[in-house]
Amino acid sequence: MSSEAACYTRRIPPPAKHSIETLKLRDIAERLACRLEGDGDVEIVRVAGIQQAQEGDLTFIANPRYLTQLATTRASAVILGRTRPDDAPPRCAVLHTDDPYSAFARAVSLFADDTPPPKGVDRLSAVANDAAIGADVSIGPFVTIGSGAAVGARTIIYPNVVVGPGARIGEGCVIHSQASIRERVVIGDRVTLHDGVVVGSDGFGFARQKDGSHLKIPQHAGVVIEDDVEIGANSTVDRPAIGETRISAGAKIDNLVHIAHGVTIGRRALLAAQVGIAGSTVIEDDVMMAGQTGRVVRHRSPGHRARRLAKGVGGVPPPAVAEKTGGRARAPNRRARGEARCMPDIDGSLIGRAVLAACLAFIVAARAAAQQPIVGPVPPAPEFLSRYDFHLTAAALLTSPIGPQGITDERFSWDTHFGGSFDLVDYVGGRAGVLVDFQAVLGSEYRPFDPNQGNYTLETFASARSGSTEIVGMFHHVSRHLSDRPKRMAIAWNELGGRLLHRATLGATSVDVDLEGGRAVQHSFVDYTWLGELNLLVRRPLGDHVGVFGHGSGQLFAVDEAVAHRGSQAGGLIEAGVRLNGRAGAIELFAGYEKRVDADPLDRLPQHWGLAGFRLLSR
Repeated sequence: MSSEAACYTRRIPPPAKHSIETLKLRDIAERLACRLEGDGDVEIVRVAGIQQAQEGDLTFIANPRYLTQLATTRASAVILGRTRPDDAPPRCAVLHTDDPYSAFARAVSLFADDTPPPKGVDRLSAVANDAAIGADVSIGPFVTIGSGAAVGARTIIYPNVVVGPGARIGEGCVIHSQASIRERVVIGDRVTLHDGVVVGSDGFGFARQKDGSHLKIPQHAGVVIEDDVEIGANSTVDRPAIGETRISAGAKIDNLVHIAHGVTIGRRALLAAQVGIAGSTVIEDDVMMAGQTGRVVRHRSPGHRARRLAKGVGGVPPPAVAEKTGGRARAPNRRARGEARCMPDIDGSLIGRAVLAACLAFIVAARAAAQQPIVGPVPPAPEFLSRYDFHLTAAALLTSPIGPQGITDERFSWDTHFGGSFDLVDYVGGRAGVLVDFQAVLGSEYRPFDPNQGNYTLETFASARSGSTEIVGMFHHVSRHLSDRPKRMAIAWNELGGRLLHRATLGATSVDVDLEGGRAVQHSFVDYTWLGELNLLVRRPLGDHVGVFGHGSGQLFAVDEAVAHRGSQAGGLIEAGVRLNGRAGAIELFAGYEKRVDADPLDRLPQHWGLAGFRLLSR
């Protein structure tokens, strides 16, 4: 070999010989805080799955369905949870614990072959003179640390990492190769960033100009990664123009995840691969999002919501699970009793889509816009299936443009109802029956007449009459869904309460009063504790087939302030119109104004709009 070639050739040393580290089972039991049953002198060399385990291996069982495999495993010991009296005894030593899966995780760490870079700062790194470097750090070659940056004690930084000026990294962190920590980013203690992570890149913010071009909005605000966060390979966390992007303590983020500008990720949240979180979104504590889910965002104006800018999961409240887009909607173990698992997708008319649309607007608004309960006529004798009322309503929602660019909220264009009530039995002194209502709110986000919200209400009631007054006990279930938008958590509640109905007549004019209230005895996601409503319906005939009417309602919701950090909510509706009577039914043409509480079921904001529509009623 020539001397010139030798300059570029490096002798490769033989591979290092690693002795197999073993631990006695009694030592493992002590470190894992498990109760040992069997020979504590058994030597354990690794942790393995129950089917692959050999002599010298430690295995585990976290799911009872695999208990039958204890009879055939060749492992020397098993980590085991609670067993049933009729389970066959294991053939090997046992480490008993109430949480076998966590014990397994800690056992794996006992045998992990970690080879961090040597302590100190590699001579091939570039560290600014005014950077603060803590004790016992390991900084590999080709690492760049900018002016004014700080690295905490015992932090490990692998080769080819860039730490920008003014960035701060806490103690005990692990930063893998090719990660980029941009200027002024703040990272807490015990944070792990895997290969290729970028923290603090510019958020995607542009202002559209009159000529159609896009003016970049400078993205100079902060990013904060709190303690004990782990972020997977090639994930990105953007900085916003104002405010901050924050990943709260204990959150775990998989590979290829994008966190946009101004996002807040809650404590202990879990985000699997290819999740995308749109700007300014808040993900609450303990949320889990599975692969390829996304988060809808709507930029917020004071007191209003504007154009939807991204599509995906419609909301992620605590503690919810968002699963892969395209699967069947399934809520985790918090699904309200009686809630349908799914609603079929049917192409058809506006009303057909409204019936089967998915996120519901809200029970009181549903009853207000549908048919108000009124005092039932008294039969001469007890009757079975004595009465049936049908209603079908469609109203255009007249929303005002938002902001200087005149953006309209594309979620709210139409409100529709379809349903009825019937008396199962009328026992003269009162009646018992069922009420059903489907509601859909339609917008124009994806297409004209896009059913983005829907709701069903199921109610049973029984009453007692006293003259022109009826006292009603009721139990109803409300369930809210999304249409064409993945939503895996249940939004539902059950209410137990009462209703007072009274009719008064002033000449030809009739006045119906409906006063009701109840307690939310079960709820998922919503923060309601008590619900109250007052309805007033005034009708006056102008002839045999024509009349006029006015209707007003008010709603009050007491809430659990610890859930959404807000106080009691109030809404209302007022409408007036013309009633056209026929032999078998009536049509009401009406216009009015409404303030609807929690108009979108996930952002917990009220909406105001004018409305105009029709209502088809049975006689």
